[in-house]
Amino acid sequence: MAEHEYFQHALSDFTFDLANGGAIRHLTDRGYTVWQIMEHLAVLANYEKVQQTVWKHLIERRIILLQEPGTNTQREQERYVKEYGAFGKTSFRRVSVPDETRLQTPLRDISYTRGDKDVLEWIMEKRKKNGRESAYISCDFGRMKQEEPKRYEACLSILDDRQRDYIDGLPWNRQTAYHRLDARMFEITGRLLELGQYSGSCYFLKLGEKLSL
Repeated sequence: MAEHEYFQHALSDFTFDLANGGAIRHLTDRGYTVWQIMEHLAVLANYEKVQQTVWKHLIERRIILLQEPGTNTQREQERYVKEYGAFGKTSFRRVSVPDETRLQTPLRDISYTRGDKDVLEWIMEKRKKNGRESAYISCDFGRMKQEEPKRYEACLSILDDRQRDYIDGLPWNRQTAYHRLDARMFEITGRLLELGQYSGSCYFLKLGEKLSL
């Protein structure tokens, strides 16, 4: 890319973020899908740019990981801490914090044993013991969309409108991604599991456990 083109591209990204970035990140945190965000933006925006901004924000917040949780390959997490000066002046300082997705010992492989509880209830109890912040589930939607489009569409057809919009609105790559096992993702994968359309793994990092499904 020529220097002029690089500058124009950087300027375009800066202008877009200035106009829409804050609103997109705020609405993402509130659980809006990409299409819902598009409808709420005051400034007209390109769909793909909104997608990428949402995706980047989810990665920065560790809601989505691009490397398998607990593999010791996650980088140290950085956050900005708000500080106040003597006269109330606000500043931000960048600090490094322990990354719960980076473990010193491998995760233990565990298996679901059928009993009084079904697998979803069992996973829910595991998540409760572990905590949601460090519970993840693997997602192959990007690979499926590229290599198995009929199966991908079949999976989407199982979901309700908001669940479908969330999954289809994210720019998944071919590689496996790992989504935090929050309430929405639990409902989505739970629905797919019930109808035999999900295979993958759950990660409970505080418990040090990995469950293959």
